[in-house]
Amino acid sequence: MNTYPIGGYWDDLMVFATGQAITTGSPVNEGSNKYCYSAPIQIKNGSTVVTTYHPTIIVSVNNKRVITSYPTHYSSAC
Repeated sequence: MNTYPIGGYWDDLMVFATGQAITTGSPVNEGSNKYCYSAPIQIKNGSTVVTTYHPTIIVSVNNKRVITSYPTHYSSAC
């Protein structure tokens, strides 16, 4: 069931959320050469916010690659 028909796929949402969190969030040093990023991502229907995700993204310090990215409705895991 598509509760909020935003016209895309889950993968597209995660790519968008990951990019937004990395470019707008401040990195938190997690140790072991990893940084954690997070930022709230709002899903809107017109001007109404229908839900907010707080994706958590772990990035390698050495090669700047995303290790994992996962959404949550709760506050950041960073």
